[in-house]
Amino acid sequence: MNVAERIAEAAKLYAGGLSTTQVADRMRVTRTTVLRWLKLAGVQTRAKSEAKILRHLGARSKQSGGYVMVRLGKGLRRPEHLIIAERALGRALKRGEHVHHINCNPADNRNENLLICSNSYHAELHWRMARHPQWSTISKRHA
Repeated sequence: MNVAERIAEAAKLYAGGLSTTQVADRMRVTRTTVLRWLKLAGVQTRAKSEAKILRHLGARSKQSGGYVMVRLGKGLRRPEHLIIAERALGRALKRGEHVHHINCNPADNRNENLLICSNSYHAELHWRMARHPQWSTISKRHA
């Protein structure tokens, strides 16, 4: 595996929710190397407080649609992006509010990638993106 492939792999693992330390352990390099690779890939690293929130949540699993679910207790699971958005807001989401992943990657739950909007605005976003040539690869299931 060449350096470019290793950088891409590190970015993919990090976007999937692993911390820089976890990526470093998995790839058998130092955390400093992972940080340098993420910078070269143009990936903005999560704030320490956001990483701490993710660490304190329960077991995480990925759904078939790509969304990350978090186990909060016996028989209780919730989408991670909703938990992170509510913690950033300091309140629960209101009825009719929706969390949109700006880069359309449902596993990328960084604060700066989440947009809280109304259900109608969210539907409008996906309607417009589906008709734009750059976004023609967006899956219909996210509309």
